[in-house]
Amino acid sequence: MSYNSLKEKLINFIKQGYFLLKLFPPSHNQSLIINEDNNEKVNEWIKNIIDCLYFEGEELSSFKIKNLGLLEKSNPYSVYPIISPKSEHLIKNVINELIKIAEKIEFKRDNKRIIILTIDDIDNFKKILNDDEKIDSKYFFSAFLEDDVENTFLEILNNNIKIDGKRIHTAIMFKGRGIKKSLKISNCGINGDQLLKLAKNTTAQLFIIQHVNKIESEVIESLKHHLTAFSQVDNIMICPIDGKDTARILASAGKDLEGLINKKGR
Repeated sequence: MSYNSLKEKLINFIKQGYFLLKLFPPSHNQSLIINEDNNEKVNEWIKNIIDCLYFEGEELSSFKIKNLGLLEKSNPYSVYPIISPKSEHLIKNVINELIKIAEKIEFKRDNKRIIILTIDDIDNFKKILNDDEKIDSKYFFSAFLEDDVENTFLEILNNNIKIDGKRIHTAIMFKGRGIKKSLKISNCGINGDQLLKLAKNTTAQLFIIQHVNKIESEVIESLKHHLTAFSQVDNIMICPIDGKDTARILASAGKDLEGLINKKGR
């Protein structure tokens, strides 16, 4: 399933909220008995919102849990709404807060520029890459251990990544052959929380995602969304390095690809 931005999810929650409002009597008639099935729908709606915001790294800010009449617990999975007869007022408050969060996301998006690079744009790799060298495609698909790739990258980069001669603060996520398929959000921790942690490196300007196989576009889109929300940098760069580029780097660094592919481990 393709990645839906948090803003799109919030819009869907807002639409659901307006639908729920129709299920409850107006404020002046709150003495009416409220259908328990409708209460449960509100319960589920709010719990889904809390879970969504938690996994996306957003906080409820002024939308205080105690103001919702919720049980305050440290584990978000155990937070359940307690709906009172004032459900109409509650739903409106939730909708208003969701609108504020969506507007904040849009503001941040408008003030950030994110560009996608290739390894050929990074000075450190330009120095070693040999484009004329033919590499068997068998090395492009989950061929290498994560440690071998990471160690080679560290040798080449030497804790100093440059683009156009300028040092760039960089955050890197490595993925080895423990994932024997293309990289999806589900392979990046629980609900993609590894991408969230990557994006929370707020001083980095370049973000590298390396995998020994194909990298699905949903991974890049998810990272872009998180960077929009958390990065302190206006001009952000993302460089995906897939299995083919990983093999190019290892070969150009003089590594024995056949020896690496036959090493034991995950």
